[in-house]
Amino acid sequence: MNRILLVDDHEIVRRGLAEIIATAADLEMAGECATVGELVDRVTSTRPDLVLLDVRMPGVGGVVVCEELLARWPSLKVLMLSTFLDEDAIQRCLLAGARGYLLKDVDALKLLEHLRAALRGEFVLDPKITGTLVAQMRRLAADAGMERPSGRELEVLREVARGLTSREIAQQLVVGESTIKSHIQSLMRKLNAANRAELVAEAMRHHLLEGE
Repeated sequence: MNRILLVDDHEIVRRGLAEIIATAADLEMAGECATVGELVDRVTSTRPDLVLLDVRMPGVGGVVVCEELLARWPSLKVLMLSTFLDEDAIQRCLLAGARGYLLKDVDALKLLEHLRAALRGEFVLDPKITGTLVAQMRRLAADAGMERPSGRELEVLREVARGLTSREIAQQLVVGESTIKSHIQSLMRKLNAANRAELVAEAMRHHLLEGE
C-alpha cells in the first residue's frame, strides 16, 4: 500500500484530495499538513512514499521545501500541485527534483493515475503544462540560434526603442539615413520582426535593451 502525505494550506483542498485518494484501493493517506513548519516531523513520523505538495506554501515556498525534503529523504517522491500554470515555477520544481507538476483542476481519475505513475518513478505533467514547456523550449532554441546584433546595430536599436525616426537616428549617430535603414532591416531579419513595434518587443524579450 502506497502512502501519501498531503501538504496544502487550504483545508478544503486537502479534504477534496483526501476523498479522491480514499477511493483507490492501492493508495492511502499518510496524513496531511497545513504548514511547512510541521512537515519534517510529519514525514519523519509517517514515512510516506509520496508527498503531494502545494507550490505556493506560505513562507519559504514549495520549491525550497521540495529541495529540503529530497536532500533529507532522497528516495521520497514529491509531486507538486498548483492553481497556476507558471512556466518559471514549473521549471524550478522539476530542477528541484519533483516527479511532476499538476494543476488543481485535474480530473479525479487522472490524479490517481498521476500519483501511481509518480510512485513508479515516472515524471508526470498535466497536458496543459506539457504544451507550455514545449513552447518554452522552442523559445529557448530560437534564442540560442538567434544571430546577435552587432554593436552598431544595438546602438540603432536603442534609438528605435526611444521612438526616433531613421533621419533622427542618422543625425544622432552622424551617419547617412540609408545606413540607418539598412541597420534596421538587418535587425528585423535577425529578430524576426515585421515592423518597429515588433522589433522593440523582441528586443525587450531578448533583453537587448537592458542597462540602457
